[in-house]
Amino acid sequence: MLCGPAGLHWLGYFVCFMRRPLCSFLRTKWSRQGADPRRYAKEKIMKNLRFLVLVFLSVVSFSACCEELRIESNKIDVKLVSDPDSWTYEIFLNGESALKADGQMLAFMFNERDDSYFWGNKEYLVVQVTTGGSGCPAFFRILDPDKEQNRLTEEFGTCSDAPSVSESGNSLIFTFPTHEPSVNRTWKYENGVLSEDSA
Repeated sequence: MLCGPAGLHWLGYFVCFMRRPLCSFLRTKWSRQGADPRRYAKEKIMKNLRFLVLVFLSVVSFSACCEELRIESNKIDVKLVSDPDSWTYEIFLNGESALKADGQMLAFMFNERDDSYFWGNKEYLVVQVTTGGSGCPAFFRILDPDKEQNRLTEEFGTCSDAPSVSESGNSLIFTFPTHEPSVNRTWKYENGVLSEDSA
């Protein structure tokens, strides 16, 4: 989408480009009917210009309020649509709604080691659910593309938004800090099962 100065530049270019042929057409048409071609052409141009400005502002408004992130692979097609102003977020999985959050922010955790949103050999996606509060910033869920049903796990974590994630074959291991010094809690996801390490 064309937004900001670039969009205004192209809108101005379009108006300038169409001004000459439009004036020529109107001058020919209205001179035959005895009307003032210059006056009519000016009114017509201003009317069309107002219409173009309204269309342009509508496009810019939509692009400003709605953001979209798409993640694709051979297994899965995921789309995250967000409206930060109203705190409305929705995840679509293969075209169908998989998770919608009102009042909470959804985001996919980025795997910096692989420069990708996918984790592990199974191409898991890690969803961060942000509550918006400083006392309990976030919880997490795992989206498993290999499962036919219940592809999203329940929420897990300790409210920390900065877990340590390690990959081992088909499993993911999440280590979270707690409010107690030197005390961590660990969750493991493997073969479609999420479990907390009791050790």
